[in-house]
Amino acid sequence: MKPRCASPIVAEFVETGRSASCPVIDTHAHMGPYSRIYMPRNRAEDMLATMDRCGIRKTFFAHHRALRDSELGNRDAEAAIRRFPDRFGGYWAVTPLYPERVRKEAAELDRHPGFAGFKILAAYYRVAITDPRCKPVWERAHDEQLPVLVHTWGHDGYGDCPHIEKIAQTYGRATIIMGHAQYGDWDGGIELARRFPNVYLELCAAYHVNGSVTRMVNASVQDKILYGDDLPWFNPHYGIGCVLFSRISDAARHAIPARERGADLRTLAVTGGTEPVLRSCAIRNTLFSMKTLTVKLPDQLAASLERETVRAQLSKSEIVRNILDRHLRAAPATALDLAGDLAGCVDSGVDDLSFNKDRMDGFGR
Repeated sequence: MKPRCASPIVAEFVETGRSASCPVIDTHAHMGPYSRIYMPRNRAEDMLATMDRCGIRKTFFAHHRALRDSELGNRDAEAAIRRFPDRFGGYWAVTPLYPERVRKEAAELDRHPGFAGFKILAAYYRVAITDPRCKPVWERAHDEQLPVLVHTWGHDGYGDCPHIEKIAQTYGRATIIMGHAQYGDWDGGIELARRFPNVYLELCAAYHVNGSVTRMVNASVQDKILYGDDLPWFNPHYGIGCVLFSRISDAARHAIPARERGADLRTLAVTGGTEPVLRSCAIRNTLFSMKTLTVKLPDQLAASLERETVRAQLSKSEIVRNILDRHLRAAPATALDLAGDLAGCVDSGVDDLSFNKDRMDGFGR
């Protein structure tokens, strides 16, 4: 039986395994062998084949080797990026256990084209992101408006919500990407993404928790969600599918877009929270264009909207969309509304089930 999907992009994904109209930008990946597990498709060429099969246009990664030896691992990453500059971008992995090297590498990032920003796995080294040994990374990211991908796991004591909050307050021009979206502390991660225009949720591993993506969208932070899948650890088809089949509207899918213009992930850091160039998720439906709505506001309400744009660091249209979305979600829903995405999703080949009484013979016996 061939499923019927209300969303054209979901239908295309089901039919072909990828979406030509919606290329994916993967913001959280690795490369190379890893000592504790066998990964047969870890080379750049293998990953490219996987990316082509799943519809991933570009992947940003930190080399596995760099997690142990940043100097050698970043060199391996740079070699792969030079070979495939249109398909791979890098995170310069830093090891805070070697503070002298961190200072040197943070200062020299511009000498290595193709790297978008930095990667910190604080919990792996048991060094909190607020530790002075990480300070050169945050200072450089703040000064140059660079992204920093942080391994976050709820309540781990190294990169959890209290630490991210402190960094976001201190280094407001750095773009902080919470890898794994504060896994397990969903509400804490969502609240940080809502409060700070420079803090983003990244979906790697988080997507497989039933309802996690829907929870983020319902909290009106769909503009702060990035897609990642830890390739070559996990199959991107699974991660993309988890997002595509979340119970979210096509309007929400459109609001979690893949990047449309070239260059690299670094451009995300300079666009702020209003119109990010790269808010990369697997599910942007380019067939659903935004409609223009002109609204007349009394002076007092217009002034309140102006103040809210400054406070929330969001555009007027984004604030109005969020309020309208929450209002419509609060409206009474019928059973058909709640199960609307399931209606007609399977084609049984039998077209008279609803009226042919003969189909009921023996039912319930």
